[in-house]
Amino acid sequence: MRARGRRLHAAPLVLLLLLLAPSVDRAQQKLSGIGDSMMQGANARLSWWPPPGDQIQYSFAQGWDSTVNPVYRRYRALGKLPAGEQFVSVDGAEMVGGRNNAPAQAQRVCAQLAKPDRIVLLLGANDVCNRSSVSALYGADTFRAALDQALAILGSPTCGLPAGTWVHVMSVPPVNYLYSAGLEKQWSTGTPCQAIWYTAGICPTVTRGSGTDRWIVAQRIAQYNSAIAAAVAAAQALYAPAVRFTTDWNPAPEACVGTHRFRGRDLSDIDCFHPKWNTGQRTLACATWESWESVALGGSGNEAGCFLQ
Repeated sequence: MRARGRRLHAAPLVLLLLLLAPSVDRAQQKLSGIGDSMMQGANARLSWWPPPGDQIQYSFAQGWDSTVNPVYRRYRALGKLPAGEQFVSVDGAEMVGGRNNAPAQAQRVCAQLAKPDRIVLLLGANDVCNRSSVSALYGADTFRAALDQALAILGSPTCGLPAGTWVHVMSVPPVNYLYSAGLEKQWSTGTPCQAIWYTAGICPTVTRGSGTDRWIVAQRIAQYNSAIAAAVAAAQALYAPAVRFTTDWNPAPEACVGTHRFRGRDLSDIDCFHPKWNTGQRTLACATWESWESVALGGSGNEAGCFLQ
Protein backbone atom coordinates (compact mmCIF):
# COMPACT_ATOMS: atom_id res chain seq x y z
CA MET A 1 0.00 0.00 0.00
CA ARG A 2 2.85 2.39 0.78
CA ALA A 3 4.47 1.83 -2.61
CA ARG A 4 1.15 2.43 -4.32
CA GLY A 5 0.77 5.71 -2.43
CA ARG A 6 4.21 6.90 -3.52
CA ARG A 7 3.36 6.26 -7.18
CA LEU A 8 0.16 8.30 -6.86
CA HIS A 9 2.17 11.30 -5.69
CA ALA A 10 4.84 10.89 -8.39
CA ALA A 11 2.51 11.64 -11.31
CA PRO A 12 1.54 15.17 -10.14
CA LEU A 13 5.22 15.87 -9.45
CA VAL A 14 6.23 14.92 -12.99
CA LEU A 15 3.41 17.05 -14.40
CA LEU A 16 4.53 20.01 -12.30
CA LEU A 17 8.11 19.66 -13.52
CA LEU A 18 6.93 19.57 -17.14
CA LEU A 19 4.89 22.72 -16.63
CA LEU A 20 7.82 24.52 -15.02
CA ALA A 21 10.30 23.45 -17.70
CA PRO A 22 11.14 26.14 -20.29
CA SER A 23 9.24 25.71 -23.54
CA VAL A 24 11.17 25.05 -26.73
CA ASP A 25 10.04 26.88 -29.87
CA ARG A 26 10.31 24.39 -32.68
CA ALA A 27 9.42 26.91 -35.38
CA GLN A 28 11.96 28.59 -37.66
CA GLN A 29 14.66 25.99 -37.10
CA LYS A 30 16.27 25.82 -40.55
CA LEU A 31 15.88 27.70 -43.85
CA SER A 32 16.16 26.26 -47.34
CA GLY A 33 15.54 27.61 -50.81
CA ILE A 34 14.65 26.36 -54.28
CA GLY A 35 15.70 28.75 -57.01
CA ASP A 36 18.06 29.98 -59.70
CA SER A 37 20.90 32.49 -60.06
CA MET A 38 18.84 35.26 -58.47
CA MET A 39 18.80 33.20 -55.29
CA GLN A 40 22.56 32.67 -55.71
CA GLY A 41 23.22 36.42 -55.77
CA ALA A 42 24.83 36.08 -59.20
CA ASN A 43 26.77 39.14 -60.41
CA ALA A 44 25.12 41.25 -57.75
CA ARG A 45 28.08 43.55 -57.14
CA LEU A 46 30.86 44.81 -59.38
CA SER A 47 33.98 44.57 -57.21
CA TRP A 48 37.41 42.96 -57.15
CA TRP A 49 36.12 40.53 -54.52
CA PRO A 50 33.97 38.56 -54.75
CA PRO A 51 34.54 38.06 -58.49
CA PRO A 52 31.64 37.83 -60.96
CA GLY A 53 29.49 34.74 -60.58
CA ASP A 54 27.62 33.54 -57.52
CA GLN A 55 27.90 36.06 -54.69
CA ILE A 56 25.95 34.29 -51.97
CA GLN A 57 26.39 37.01 -49.37
CA TYR A 58 24.23 39.33 -51.52
CA SER A 59 21.43 36.82 -52.12
CA PHE A 60 18.01 38.14 -51.12
CA ALA A 61 17.26 34.84 -49.41
CA GLN A 62 20.40 33.11 -48.15
CA GLY A 63 22.80 36.03 -47.89
CA TRP A 64 24.06 37.94 -44.88
CA ASP A 65 25.06 41.38 -46.21
CA SER A 66 23.65 44.12 -43.99
CA THR A 67 22.67 46.42 -46.87
CA VAL A 68 20.70 43.71 -48.66
CA ASN A 69 19.29 42.51 -45.31
CA PRO A 70 18.38 39.06 -46.67
CA VAL A 71 15.71 36.75 -45.32
CA TYR A 72 18.29 34.58 -43.56
CA ARG A 73 19.84 37.58 -41.82
CA ARG A 74 16.42 38.81 -40.69
CA TYR A 75 15.61 35.47 -39.11
CA ARG A 76 18.99 35.31 -37.37
CA ALA A 77 18.53 38.84 -36.00
CA LEU A 78 15.41 37.54 -34.25
CA GLY A 79 17.26 34.58 -32.76
CA LYS A 80 15.71 32.11 -35.21
CA LEU A 81 17.18 29.33 -37.38
CA PRO A 82 19.45 27.64 -34.84
CA ALA A 83 20.08 24.92 -37.44
CA GLY A 84 21.14 27.49 -40.03
CA GLU A 85 20.40 27.31 -43.73
CA GLN A 86 20.93 24.86 -46.59
CA PHE A 87 19.91 26.01 -50.05
CA VAL A 88 19.65 23.87 -53.18
CA SER A 89 19.28 26.71 -55.72
CA VAL A 90 21.32 26.44 -58.92
CA ASP A 91 22.28 28.91 -61.65
CA GLY A 92 20.18 28.52 -64.78
CA ALA A 93 17.46 26.47 -63.08
CA GLU A 94 13.93 26.48 -64.46
CA MET A 95 10.58 25.57 -63.01
CA VAL A 96 10.04 23.09 -65.86
CA GLY A 97 13.12 21.98 -67.74
CA GLY A 98 16.55 20.54 -66.97
CA ARG A 99 18.02 18.41 -64.23
CA ASN A 100 17.80 21.27 -61.70
CA ASN A 101 14.11 22.04 -62.16
CA ALA A 102 11.66 22.57 -59.31
CA PRO A 103 10.85 18.86 -58.72
CA ALA A 104 14.56 17.94 -58.73
CA GLN A 105 15.41 20.66 -56.22
CA ALA A 106 12.44 19.65 -54.05
CA GLN A 107 13.84 16.12 -53.91
CA ARG A 108 17.19 17.54 -52.76
CA VAL A 109 15.46 19.42 -49.96
CA CYS A 110 13.83 16.18 -48.84
CA ALA A 111 17.22 14.45 -48.93
CA GLN A 112 18.75 16.85 -46.40
CA LEU A 113 19.70 15.10 -43.18
CA ALA A 114 18.33 17.90 -41.00
CA LYS A 115 15.05 18.90 -42.60
CA PRO A 116 14.17 22.60 -42.98
CA ASP A 117 10.89 24.02 -41.73
CA ARG A 118 11.07 27.22 -43.76
CA ILE A 119 11.45 26.94 -47.57
CA VAL A 120 11.32 29.74 -50.14
CA LEU A 121 10.89 29.05 -53.87
CA LEU A 122 11.61 31.48 -56.70
CA LEU A 123 11.78 30.10 -60.23
CA GLY A 124 10.36 31.01 -63.62
CA ALA A 125 12.59 33.70 -65.13
CA ASN A 126 14.74 31.11 -66.89
CA ASP A 127 11.64 29.37 -68.23
CA VAL A 128 11.38 32.51 -70.35
CA CYS A 129 15.01 33.51 -70.81
CA ASN A 130 16.33 30.05 -71.72
CA ARG A 131 13.99 29.82 -74.70
CA SER A 132 15.24 30.67 -78.18
CA SER A 133 12.00 32.42 -79.17
CA VAL A 134 8.56 33.21 -77.80
CA SER A 135 7.12 30.35 -79.84
CA ALA A 136 9.16 27.98 -77.66
CA LEU A 137 7.80 29.28 -74.33
CA TYR A 138 6.30 26.66 -72.03
CA GLY A 139 2.55 26.69 -71.77
CA ALA A 140 0.98 27.65 -68.45
CA ASP A 141 -0.29 24.08 -67.96
CA THR A 142 3.24 22.70 -68.33
CA PHE A 143 4.54 25.29 -65.87
CA ARG A 144 1.77 24.44 -63.40
CA ALA A 145 2.42 20.69 -63.68
CA ALA A 146 6.09 21.14 -62.72
CA LEU A 147 5.19 23.27 -59.71
CA ASP A 148 2.43 20.85 -58.68
CA GLN A 149 4.98 18.05 -58.72
CA ALA A 150 7.49 20.01 -56.64
CA LEU A 151 4.91 20.99 -54.02
CA ALA A 152 3.60 17.42 -53.87
CA ILE A 153 7.12 16.19 -53.16
CA LEU A 154 7.51 18.69 -50.31
CA GLY A 155 4.03 18.02 -48.94
CA SER A 156 4.29 14.25 -48.97
CA PRO A 157 4.93 12.55 -45.61
CA THR A 158 7.76 10.63 -47.29
CA CYS A 159 9.70 13.89 -47.57
CA GLY A 160 9.78 14.05 -43.79
CA LEU A 161 9.50 17.80 -43.31
CA PRO A 162 8.69 18.82 -39.72
CA ALA A 163 5.05 19.44 -38.83
CA GLY A 164 4.22 23.08 -39.45
CA THR A 165 6.80 23.59 -42.20
CA TRP A 166 6.04 26.68 -44.27
CA VAL A 167 6.75 26.79 -48.01
CA HIS A 168 6.50 30.23 -49.63
CA VAL A 169 6.41 30.52 -53.42
CA MET A 170 7.41 33.88 -54.89
CA SER A 171 5.80 35.10 -58.10
CA VAL A 172 7.80 35.25 -61.34
CA PRO A 173 9.41 38.65 -61.95
CA PRO A 174 8.19 40.32 -65.16
CA VAL A 175 11.40 39.94 -67.17
CA ASN A 176 9.67 41.59 -70.13
CA TYR A 177 10.75 44.85 -68.46
CA LEU A 178 14.41 43.84 -68.80
CA TYR A 179 14.75 45.57 -72.18
CA SER A 180 13.48 48.99 -71.12
CA ALA A 181 15.30 48.78 -67.78
CA GLY A 182 18.56 47.91 -69.51
CA LEU A 183 18.23 50.78 -71.97
CA GLU A 184 17.53 53.13 -69.06
CA LYS A 185 20.69 51.91 -67.33
CA GLN A 186 22.69 52.26 -70.53
CA TRP A 187 21.56 55.86 -71.05
CA SER A 188 22.01 56.91 -67.42
CA THR A 189 25.31 55.20 -66.57
CA GLY A 190 26.99 54.42 -69.88
CA THR A 191 26.97 50.69 -69.17
CA PRO A 192 26.83 49.00 -72.61
CA CYS A 193 23.87 46.78 -71.75
CA GLN A 194 22.89 45.97 -75.33
CA ALA A 195 26.42 44.86 -76.20
CA ILE A 196 26.57 42.76 -73.02
CA TRP A 197 23.26 41.09 -73.79
CA TYR A 198 24.30 40.31 -77.35
CA THR A 199 27.76 39.00 -76.45
CA ALA A 200 26.55 36.88 -73.53
CA GLY A 201 23.30 35.79 -75.19
CA ILE A 202 21.24 37.05 -72.26
CA CYS A 203 17.49 36.39 -72.39
CA PRO A 204 17.10 36.61 -76.19
CA THR A 205 13.31 36.32 -76.04
CA VAL A 206 13.34 39.78 -74.46
CA THR A 207 16.60 41.50 -75.42
CA ARG A 208 16.57 40.51 -79.10
CA GLY A 209 12.84 40.18 -79.58
CA SER A 210 10.37 42.71 -80.90
CA GLY A 211 7.88 44.75 -78.93
CA THR A 212 5.29 42.13 -79.82
CA ASP A 213 7.57 39.41 -78.47
CA ARG A 214 7.92 41.25 -75.18
CA TRP A 215 4.14 41.64 -74.99
CA ILE A 216 3.78 37.87 -75.47
CA VAL A 217 6.36 37.30 -72.71
CA ALA A 218 4.40 39.61 -70.39
CA GLN A 219 1.18 37.70 -71.02
CA ARG A 220 2.86 34.34 -70.47
CA ILE A 221 4.44 35.44 -67.20
CA ALA A 222 1.04 36.60 -65.98
CA GLN A 223 -0.28 33.14 -66.84
CA TYR A 224 2.62 31.54 -64.97
CA ASN A 225 1.81 33.62 -61.91
CA SER A 226 -1.86 32.66 -62.07
CA ALA A 227 -0.69 29.05 -62.26
CA ILE A 228 1.43 29.60 -59.15
CA ALA A 229 -1.60 30.90 -57.26
CA ALA A 230 -3.67 27.89 -58.29
CA ALA A 231 -0.93 25.37 -57.50
CA VAL A 232 -0.28 26.88 -54.08
CA ALA A 233 -3.99 26.90 -53.21
CA ALA A 234 -4.28 23.25 -54.23
CA ALA A 235 -1.23 22.24 -52.19
CA GLN A 236 -2.48 24.16 -49.17
CA ALA A 237 -5.82 22.32 -49.37
CA LEU A 238 -4.08 18.96 -49.66
CA TYR A 239 -1.23 19.19 -47.16
CA ALA A 240 -1.96 21.86 -44.53
CA PRO A 241 -1.58 22.08 -41.60
CA ALA A 242 1.26 19.54 -41.72
CA VAL A 243 2.96 21.61 -44.43
CA ARG A 244 1.72 25.11 -45.18
CA PHE A 245 1.91 26.69 -48.65
CA THR A 246 1.59 30.40 -49.51
CA THR A 247 2.54 32.79 -52.33
CA ASP A 248 3.07 36.51 -52.68
CA TRP A 249 1.16 36.70 -55.99
CA ASN A 250 -1.21 39.65 -56.21
CA PRO A 251 -2.27 40.83 -59.68
CA ALA A 252 -2.48 44.50 -58.66
CA PRO A 253 0.30 46.75 -60.04
CA GLU A 254 3.33 47.08 -57.78
CA ALA A 255 1.78 44.73 -55.22
CA CYS A 256 4.21 41.81 -55.46
CA VAL A 257 7.40 40.68 -57.17
CA GLY A 258 5.36 39.48 -60.15
CA THR A 259 3.88 42.92 -60.84
CA HIS A 260 6.82 45.12 -59.84
CA ARG A 261 8.32 47.03 -62.75
CA PHE A 262 12.02 47.03 -62.06
CA ARG A 263 14.20 49.85 -63.40
CA GLY A 264 17.73 50.37 -64.62
CA ARG A 265 19.04 51.01 -61.13
CA ASP A 266 17.89 47.53 -60.10
CA LEU A 267 20.11 45.75 -62.65
CA SER A 268 23.61 44.37 -62.14
CA ASP A 269 26.53 46.55 -63.21
CA ILE A 270 28.14 43.38 -64.57
CA ASP A 271 25.49 41.89 -66.85
CA CYS A 272 22.49 44.30 -66.89
CA PHE A 273 20.34 41.30 -66.05
CA HIS A 274 20.61 39.99 -62.50
CA PRO A 275 19.44 42.06 -59.52
CA LYS A 276 22.01 44.52 -58.22
CA TRP A 277 23.00 43.96 -54.60
CA ASN A 278 21.91 47.24 -52.96
CA THR A 279 18.78 47.78 -55.07
CA GLY A 280 17.34 44.71 -56.82
CA GLN A 281 18.45 42.11 -54.28
CA ARG A 282 17.53 44.41 -51.40
CA THR A 283 14.03 44.84 -52.85
CA LEU A 284 13.62 41.08 -53.32
CA ALA A 285 14.70 40.49 -49.72
CA CYS A 286 12.17 42.99 -48.41
CA ALA A 287 9.36 41.66 -50.61
CA THR A 288 10.00 38.04 -49.65
CA TRP A 289 10.11 38.83 -45.95
CA GLU A 290 7.09 41.11 -45.89
CA SER A 291 4.95 38.67 -47.90
CA TRP A 292 6.00 35.68 -45.81
CA GLU A 293 6.54 35.66 -42.07
CA SER A 294 6.98 39.32 -41.25
CA VAL A 295 3.59 39.77 -39.56
CA ALA A 296 3.97 36.68 -37.38
CA LEU A 297 7.33 38.00 -36.18
CA GLY A 298 6.30 41.59 -35.55
CA GLY A 299 6.64 43.17 -39.00
CA SER A 300 4.22 45.15 -41.15
CA GLY A 301 3.53 42.60 -43.88
CA ASN A 302 3.52 45.42 -46.45
CA GLU A 303 5.18 43.94 -49.54
CA ALA A 304 4.10 46.85 -51.74
CA GLY A 305 6.07 49.20 -49.51
CA CYS A 306 9.26 47.41 -50.53
CA PHE A 307 8.96 48.80 -54.04
CA LEU A 308 8.96 52.40 -52.81
CA GLN A 309 12.51 52.22 -51.48
